[in-house]
Amino acid sequence: MPIDGRPRPLKSRPIRAIGARPPRWGSSPTRSAPSIRLVRDPRWLVLAACLTTGCADILGIDDGTPRTEAGAVDAAKPDVFSPLHCGNTTCNFGALESCCADDDSGAQTCASATTTCSGLFIPCDRSSQCEQSGDAGPIVCCADYEVREAGVVATGVSCVPASDCNASNARFALCGGDAGTCQGDASCGVSTLSLPSYLVCLGDGVE
Repeated sequence: MPIDGRPRPLKSRPIRAIGARPPRWGSSPTRSAPSIRLVRDPRWLVLAACLTTGCADILGIDDGTPRTEAGAVDAAKPDVFSPLHCGNTTCNFGALESCCADDDSGAQTCASATTTCSGLFIPCDRSSQCEQSGDAGPIVCCADYEVREAGVVATGVSCVPASDCNASNARFALCGGDAGTCQGDASCGVSTLSLPSYLVCLGDGVE
C-alpha cells in the first residue's frame, strides 16, 4: 500500500513462456543484436576466409592458376619466357617453336609446332624448359650422342631425368642459363663439336 493510501495501477509485464530466454541488448523480445547476426551468418565466415587465404581455393573457382593437391601454386611448368638458342638466332619457346639443325649443312632454323624437322630436332637448351614431374626427380634437357671418328656428336635432344643423362647412357646435358645442371667434373661451356654453339656440360669426351 502506498504511503498516501492511494492504490497504484498495476504495471503490465510481457508474458514469457516458461524456459524462454529474456531479450538481450535492451531490445524487444523479437529482435536480436545485429552484431550477433553477422557472426552467425556463414557467408561472412566465407568472406573473412577469402580475405586471408584467397577465394579461389575456398570456393573451388578455376582462376587459371595451376595447383598441386595441397592447393599450392605449381612452379614445375616450363619457363615459357626463356629464349631458345638456335644457331645465329633465338626461337620463341613460349610460342612452341623449336630449333632444327640440318643434317648436311648444320644450319639451324626455328621450326613451329606444325613444321617437320628432317634434321636434328632441338626442343630445349636448358633444364628450365623441361616440365618437372616431381616423381622422377629433376628433369634436364639432354642430348643423346654417338661416338664417331671426329668425336662425340649429338643425335637427338629431349627432356629426361637427370639420373639418366650421363656418359653411361651416351648422353650429355645442355646447360643454357643454368651451369648448375652439370654434374661431377663436367663444366658448362660452348660446344665446338658435340652440339656446336650450344652451352653444354663439357667433359667425358663432350667438346
